[in-house]
Amino acid sequence: MSCDAALALEEHFSESVPKGVTVEVDRPAMRRASRSYRGTGATLPGEFRARWRWWRTYYVFLTLFALVWNGSLLVALTSGGTTWFDLLCSGAHLAAGVILTWAVLGGWLNRTTVEVRDGRLSCQHGPIVWPLAKPRPVHLSEVVRFEVASRSDVKEDTRSWRVDAHMRDGEKVAVIPLLDQRAVAQFLCRRLERQLESWREPKALRVRVGELEEEVFERLARSREREV
Repeated sequence: MSCDAALALEEHFSESVPKGVTVEVDRPAMRRASRSYRGTGATLPGEFRARWRWWRTYYVFLTLFALVWNGSLLVALTSGGTTWFDLLCSGAHLAAGVILTWAVLGGWLNRTTVEVRDGRLSCQHGPIVWPLAKPRPVHLSEVVRFEVASRSDVKEDTRSWRVDAHMRDGEKVAVIPLLDQRAVAQFLCRRLERQLESWREPKALRVRVGELEEEVFERLARSREREV
């Protein structure tokens, strides 16, 4: 492996992963050494995949609150109130209970998966469907740069972060929304920037076998030129 590639890989993997985030694949695009002295070598596309759970400690309190809220609704519905005001309040109570239950289930069950494969960046939430702040997949060839953004003007006080992609057509796309930690947003932004950089200019990946093969081919080529 060349010195530049070795240093790049060492720097790439020396960064600590934030707590709660699992990086399953993290490989920048590489240019494989050619097996022929005349070839340019194949490019191995980069790949990145990270996952994390939505669950936080405060979901315990939200779960208890949802149980109390829905329990009070059940008591109200079985108490026999039939006036229009009772029905109106029960309907509003029911709608709020459904939204609250949906949010609690998402917090307990959902995971977010960010993946870069074959130059395509995608972000998915599941298994509970979450249409709010839905991310949009983009291709790295259309991206100029990534940046961390927040939903508050005072970044130190916000609890919601995202990673935006600045596109070549001037559009700004939220590719990873719904992040509650600035450190996670910054980590993902740096990893996506490295994927973007390696997509544009793949690092030279040379193993010792490839270097020896190229050296043999070069010597054979020189010897043939001398014979001619």
